[in-house]
Amino acid sequence: MNYYKYDAFISYRHTMLDAAVAERLHRLLESFKIPKSIAKSIGKKRIQRVFRDRDELPTSSNLAENITAALESSEFLIVICSPRTSQSQWVLTEIETFKKLHGQDRILALLIEGEPDESFPEQLRFIKEEKVLEDGTVVGTTVEVEPLAADIRADTRRQMFKKLKTEVLRLLSPMLNCSYDDLKQRHKERLIKTVLTTCISLSAFFIAFGSFNAYQALVINQKSQEINQKAQEINQKNLQIKEHINQIQISQSRYLADISNKYYESGDRYRAILAAQAALPKNLDDPDRPYVQEAEYALSRALGVYEVDGRFDGDIVLDHNMPVRFLITSPDGKTLLTSTTDGFLHIWNTEDGTLLRSVFTGYFSDEYNTYFIDDNYFTTLCYDESNGYYNYSCLNINGSILWQIKMNSSSKAAYNPNKKLLTVYESLTYDWDQREMVYLVDAVTGNELFSTSIEDLIRNAAADESTDIYVNCITMNSDSSLISFGTNNGKVFTIDSTDGKLINTLVTENKIVENILFSDDGYMITSSYYLADIDEIEKSNECLEIFPPQSSTPSFNCVFDAIIKPYFLQTKPSKLVFIGQGDINIIDIKTGMVDYAFIRNENILDYCILNDSIIITSDMDGSIRFSTLNDNITELGDFKISRNQPVKNVVFANKKLIFSLGSSNKVYLYRRISNESHVQLDGDINPFSEIFYSPDGSLALCFSTVTDNISIWDVTERKAIISKSFNDDISDVCFINNDTILVCFEKKDDTPARFATIRTNDLSVISEKRFNETRFCINKDSSVMARCEYDGISLYTLPDMTFLTKIKYEIDSSGRFIPCSFTNDNKFFAAIKSQNAMIIDIQTKDILHNYKSDILRYGVISDDGKLCALAFNDKTIKLFDVDNALKERVLINDLQLSIETMFLSPDNSLLFVQLEDNSIYIYDTVNGSLKKVFNNDIIVTSLKTIKFSRNNDKIALITLSTACTYIIDSHTLNILAKPLINDINKDFSYVLSRGGVMDNSLYMVPVYTPEMLLVETNRQLNGRVLTEEEKAEMFIN
Repeated sequence: MNYYKYDAFISYRHTMLDAAVAERLHRLLESFKIPKSIAKSIGKKRIQRVFRDRDELPTSSNLAENITAALESSEFLIVICSPRTSQSQWVLTEIETFKKLHGQDRILALLIEGEPDESFPEQLRFIKEEKVLEDGTVVGTTVEVEPLAADIRADTRRQMFKKLKTEVLRLLSPMLNCSYDDLKQRHKERLIKTVLTTCISLSAFFIAFGSFNAYQALVINQKSQEINQKAQEINQKNLQIKEHINQIQISQSRYLADISNKYYESGDRYRAILAAQAALPKNLDDPDRPYVQEAEYALSRALGVYEVDGRFDGDIVLDHNMPVRFLITSPDGKTLLTSTTDGFLHIWNTEDGTLLRSVFTGYFSDEYNTYFIDDNYFTTLCYDESNGYYNYSCLNINGSILWQIKMNSSSKAAYNPNKKLLTVYESLTYDWDQREMVYLVDAVTGNELFSTSIEDLIRNAAADESTDIYVNCITMNSDSSLISFGTNNGKVFTIDSTDGKLINTLVTENKIVENILFSDDGYMITSSYYLADIDEIEKSNECLEIFPPQSSTPSFNCVFDAIIKPYFLQTKPSKLVFIGQGDINIIDIKTGMVDYAFIRNENILDYCILNDSIIITSDMDGSIRFSTLNDNITELGDFKISRNQPVKNVVFANKKLIFSLGSSNKVYLYRRISNESHVQLDGDINPFSEIFYSPDGSLALCFSTVTDNISIWDVTERKAIISKSFNDDISDVCFINNDTILVCFEKKDDTPARFATIRTNDLSVISEKRFNETRFCINKDSSVMARCEYDGISLYTLPDMTFLTKIKYEIDSSGRFIPCSFTNDNKFFAAIKSQNAMIIDIQTKDILHNYKSDILRYGVISDDGKLCALAFNDKTIKLFDVDNALKERVLINDLQLSIETMFLSPDNSLLFVQLEDNSIYIYDTVNGSLKKVFNNDIIVTSLKTIKFSRNNDKIALITLSTACTYIIDSHTLNILAKPLINDINKDFSYVLSRGGVMDNSLYMVPVYTPEMLLVETNRQLNGRVLTEEEKAEMFIN
């Protein structure tokens, strides 16, 4: 006997009426007391448990698994039916799943609105049966069945709920394995008995009422107390239910955030935005669901609000039912044609990814007979299934036919975009009247301008009558005055396009002429190959041959394993580009010299060229590479895109990179993501510059150790103040205040390093000194500079650099300062590797604390000077309270790798530790507990600094690589955003980011709040919402 966890599963569309009926039905079923005679026969007194997803769904990100498990554990399925039911993908899936698990007989229906035909889904009304015919043949049929249903349709909700009280018996009878009439009669008898019992009880009550009046007052008081207690319990239960729903929504939001990240990483940016948007409240002031930080991070990534690098990122994914064969774009790039293996040609708007139309063309349209005539019309070969003919057709981008030419067989075609002329070849006309026909057609009107039969040429080309000669390719010269076609016996015929007169016959090196191309000045380029059979295996390579005008002899040729996609550069018409042996080759057709080859280990599958200056190649290994076409080919490594499948087709149109993968059903549209809120500051910067704000955030400074240049901007006015190059090599720069900077120039040979204080308005020198040591630090109010020397520290005033004093201490000559810093009250802290850590009072010159250790590795002190953290070579960290003595507070000894750097939060509550593998561990400084870990797949390089917002609610992790810098929440330590941070201002409203195509531009980028993200979401989506199919895919009901 099967054991079921649930007696019934209620499936319904989550609209207001359907949900209200589901809730009332749930209560009626679970509160129904089974008549004793029926209970005795089935072995239970009441309906044990009913599943309704609002009540039974546990907190989980994977909603589908929980629903399936509940369906498996339910004995009956009750479907609440209304005209809205068929619109719920969720309900339909639940019906289909239950039928597979338990069959049709255990499905019950409750009709609440509409007629049965429109309210009962097809999954309820039809079943599939198999019949065995007399000859033994098994035939599958679809049979309409009438589902067992209860009907509570009424004019008002009140009347509907009243009917439900009796109609529920119609649902209960199959669940209790009895007839409806029997159950109804037993239920009626029980009601009568209940009424009689109640009447007798009431009579006895009223008889006794007068005698026990005082007693009743006491009972009423007790009942009042019980009611108050029940009210409190109900209120508590409501709070628990609310919290339960809250946890479910949090789980769902995190699930949607994860889905968004997966969409984003696959290149589907729009669906990533929609998924993240669904995970966030629609109105943050009056939230309809809890706010989760994971969704904020996912949305900021999907929107690309921090993109400044000028590189291509995934934008739109076009889904197809079958693998994509080829793709072609219109001249303006706004329309895309994609062909799939099921014979359909799909027309897309590349602006937003909208599918305009799908047209069945059969299996003979390809990239060699499909051409855009202009931005709105294209031609292709279509197959008409109704009559079996081929039509060479011209269609608009909405799929309507403008004109067509009827044909009986597959054809070859070529198009001249300058003349808008087509030449078409067919081997046999549709009326079987003529063979080997060549046409010249006006591509705009479809009018035939010229036609001729080349049957005699083809017949004469054959060595004997048994040889089957056919045309393999066709083309025109630049002015369409000549039409040339290549055959399978190595011959190329050229005829006059006005009278069909034979102009020339060429014989190529190999048998199969695969491609013919004319240069603007009349050179003919052919590629030909042998079929690789046993006798001709050595001649299976392709041969590229160049024929000068009016010549039948090639001026030169070259051999490759394969020759694909020959193309002339527009600005250099003598330069021919093609894929040969899987590599890009560029040759000069006049000299026959190979200018250069782009070697990719025979991996290149496709390419496209931008303005004859950039070549984009796609590889077998899934890479898309950008390279310059100057004197040689130079790869732009930062632009490389890597996918996990071979990239079969690649085009660039409408500022978008469009490509398809291997046998994938998807086409990807990438573009440079930009944002109107970004402010680009004037002037170019060096890609290897250091960039930071002034103390109050009103200025931005950039300096380069490569060009020895310093540039300063007024960020409030968004304009440059000054830029200047220096003769000495710059080592470091920092702000003293808004008016002054300190610049350290490197020492040269025997010349000491130069320190100079410089004005920010004109970069003129205020004061300068030379020192042998370059390690220094500045106190909090920028009035004193400390220089760390081998025997002590020297102090200087700023900005005039007047010597104040020197504080000496004992130090091994091999000692190396690790960090040094000032506290708020001008205590100087220094840690010397493998020796000691010191705290010095610069006023009294006293060494207040001196902690010695030959395994000391790193140290840091808090701004208020009350907490110190020291790291050691044995992979331990000690936290000390700093007072009259160093008092050890916490020992951290759970690290497996060496410590590289440490930071303390301004409130002394958090210790940030970066290990040698770049991972970051965050500890509670009170008890040493580990609060968060960012592994080295997130933090891939060394920390440069950690910054804290003015109100300490956010933290910026700034590394040496801006590609892995993060803003995190200071309480949860969750990632909120991943801007490209060179520096961030104190209120965390703007970051400075180096970006641009060559990383030579400086941007001010706003830090987006959740409210700003939602506004940007609406702007980018421009009205687009999730489709029902997308909702089902994301499990949103």
